[in-house]
Amino acid sequence: MAEQCIFCGETVERGTGKFLVRKDGNLLWFCSSKCEKNHKLGRSPIKTRWTKTYRKFKGKLTKAEEMKDVQAEAEKKEADAAKPKTPKFKEDKEEKESPKEEPKKEEKK
Repeated sequence: MAEQCIFCGETVERGTGKFLVRKDGNLLWFCSSKCEKNHKLGRSPIKTRWTKTYRKFKGKLTKAEEMKDVQAEAEKKEADAAKPKTPKFKEDKEEKESPKEEPKKEEKK
């Protein structure tokens, strides 16, 4: 599955590029060390002329690039639809397997 570079917006093909895992669990994908270093320096991709993000923001994206984006989004939706749905939390899984029983109240004599 191809991901998008967090800095320039290009697709990162499987087996290439790097990704950084933040402490909060977010994944940042980079297509090249150039993008990684620019991100680390705190540069804005909207102000960096060679990035796809800049071209998209300024309205200078070519027709070929637009078509690639549309195709990539369609492939991603198809891949997501093909994945089996699994419960996100352990509690959801337990509820489906066996219903919870209410505790019985003891009568006082």
